[in-house]
Amino acid sequence: MKYIFLFFGAHDGRVVSQLDKLTIDKIYGEATYWDEIHLFEPQTEHEPTLKTLALNDKRINYHKCAVSTENKDGTLYVKGDFGYCSSTIDQYKHAGHLHFTETVQIIDIVDWITKNTSAEDYVCIDMDIECEEYNILPYIIDSDIIDRIKFISVEFHEGKSHYWSQEGYDRQVRLFTYQRLGNKFLDHDTYYA
Repeated sequence: MKYIFLFFGAHDGRVVSQLDKLTIDKIYGEATYWDEIHLFEPQTEHEPTLKTLALNDKRINYHKCAVSTENKDGTLYVKGDFGYCSSTIDQYKHAGHLHFTETVQIIDIVDWITKNTSAEDYVCIDMDIECEEYNILPYIIDSDIIDRIKFISVEFHEGKSHYWSQEGYDRQVRLFTYQRLGNKFLDHDTYYA
């Protein structure tokens, strides 16, 4: 069995220093050491920093790609305000001013987890993927790999995408996630408080 942490939307990798301070004992009363840490971040700007993190810590694996429900090349929209940039593959996210776009690799995250973890592993997910959570959460939750996932921490971006906000679908996915995951769900803001 391996303890594996997956960060979707790792940005500049600051999450790694937080992870080393936040062992499982804060969540379930168990202390652990992470055997593998996977950082998924498609934005080219963060590549040098994330490569350096991976060189300095053998547990870290950097994946220059976005996570979604299929394998393909797609467009990354780099947006931001007031000196802070975020990126998304959701073309309908309206928060932030568009700075530029770039073509990135997008991977089917259920396929990746199936191939790169085992049923015995302790797999945890943290995601801050700028509205793509509304696409992949139902996909992960309804898949066979959900039994491998011990917890998922999510930052929801409710009301920030014209597409997901139609008919309140973003709120429906959030409610669905709470109902289906129960104690496997951690509120992103609470977890990192």
